[in-house]
Amino acid sequence: IATDLSWHLTDSTAILADAYYDLRDGVVRQFNIGISHVRWPDFGYYIGSRTIRDFNNGLGERGTHAVTAAVTYRIDPRYTVVWSQQYDFDYGAGVRSALTFIRRYHRLNYGLTFGLDESMDEVSIVFGLWPQGVPELGAGLGRYLDLGR
Repeated sequence: IATDLSWHLTDSTAILADAYYDLRDGVVRQFNIGISHVRWPDFGYYIGSRTIRDFNNGLGERGTHAVTAAVTYRIDPRYTVVWSQQYDFDYGAGVRSALTFIRRYHRLNYGLTFGLDESMDEVSIVFGLWPQGVPELGAGLGRYLDLGR
């Protein structure tokens, strides 16, 4: 059983949560909670926690408790920068870091993300392109589509 919660405390602050309850084992397998705040119009941030319980599937998979922080800053009407970082306390290491630059044109947006995934020892550069108002037609990294307004 899975559930999502979005509680808007004010017009600029929301608490976001979701959980997954495993009926077979009778435990909450995954739980996420975070707070998002927008300091209108140019600055916003998110901080949240994700907990996943150990799995009893014989594969030796461990649970995890990670904290994610992200900051969005609109430099001017054309440029936005997003920084995000995730740290896992159970493993005592950073998981993922990313820096994204978003450029808006009249009806077209593009983003360039530089990412470092320490858990997989990977470095990535991802280019995204999406038209204003029709995010379904976008290509590339889609997590920042709402920022291209």
